[in-house]
Amino acid sequence: MHALGEPVPDRHALASMPLHPLAGQPAPKDLLIDLGQLERAYYERSPDPSVPSQAVSFGTSGHRGTSL
Repeated sequence: MHALGEPVPDRHALASMPLHPLAGQPAPKDLLIDLGQLERAYYERSPDPSVPSQAVSFGTSGHRGTSL
């Protein structure tokens, strides 16, 4: 078991898991984000509370969408 008390998959189960084609390689430039653009958007943009699609919601399904 690991620190959270959940069982750790055995090494045979891990060996049969498929790997992403880019595993172990540097990310291609077309997958990288523009950090300058992200930082500018953080300081310059804000959601419009009157637009329901821009409302923040919290749940357990994880992040959906982009950082922008």
